[in-house]
Amino acid sequence: MGLVTEQDIFLQHVAKLIAHAKDLGFVITGGELFRTPEQQRIHMREGRSKTMSSRHMKRLAIDLNFFTEGPGGALSLCYDKSVLQPLGDFWEGLDALNRWGGNWQSFKDTPHFERQGDTRPAAASPTHAPGEGPAGGGAGEDRRGLKLLAASEEDVAAFAGPMADCLEQFSLNTPLRQAHFLAQIGHESGELRFKEELASGEAYEHRRDLGNVEPGDGVKYKGRGLIQLTGRANYRSFGSHIGREDEIMDNPEIVASDMGLCVAVAGWFWNSRELSRHADNDDLMTVTKRINGGTNGIDHRRALLNRAKSLYGLN
Repeated sequence: MGLVTEQDIFLQHVAKLIAHAKDLGFVITGGELFRTPEQQRIHMREGRSKTMSSRHMKRLAIDLNFFTEGPGGALSLCYDKSVLQPLGDFWEGLDALNRWGGNWQSFKDTPHFERQGDTRPAAASPTHAPGEGPAGGGAGEDRRGLKLLAASEEDVAAFAGPMADCLEQFSLNTPLRQAHFLAQIGHESGELRFKEELASGEAYEHRRDLGNVEPGDGVKYKGRGLIQLTGRANYRSFGSHIGREDEIMDNPEIVASDMGLCVAVAGWFWNSRELSRHADNDDLMTVTKRINGGTNGIDHRRALLNRAKSLYGLN
């Protein structure tokens, strides 16, 4: 797809975003659309940008100013992520290639809306040889798949290699399987933000269904990895599977700190619960229940799945 076509799609989406913002009651003014290389260098010198690959330089990014109306009709410029989140969700829901600056990790840029217009992989065929991913597989496509998540470039780059290994090892070798897998780990990890559960784990104390039979097991074996592996029994099973049982049981934090284990544990859990057959049936509810025990976060999981399907040409 050529740059002019991408720019045309981008502006169509901007028009929809502005209309949606008006429906939500925002007053909107325009900001920056195009930026020259010289202007981008100034942004970098002043610490307002960290890259010379800004989408502004391709007219695939725009900054918009959103105002909220206060008492007496006074207008206030709004940068609050919690207030603007519905706009970010709407923007990213329009296309898998759309990104909102409010979801960035390095800094929050809530006025910024962009399109990753030259990263879409070729449409994937329904099936591939074992070990291959969409459009031939490989770390490049895996990186593109990870880009559907609201993750930093650093995290995407760090996870790309382990993810490629995981997809091959656990036969996540069709677009539909990969779409479901990415949607689930995306939700469980907060879109690659969290490699370890934020809560202390005390809520899992004495959970015999998780194998937590010793005092302190809840905290020691709390959720870690991209799928939030939880409980003494699950840690032991994973450690045994990879031949590192003693190490994992003595030092379970390694599941979060070692990038390879962080991804591999998600693939192992997926495989051990035979989730690929439910992904093959496009059964989001069953996959979610097998991972979560219920349907917690189902709307976010569905949104990520739809985003992944769009990326892989499944919609």
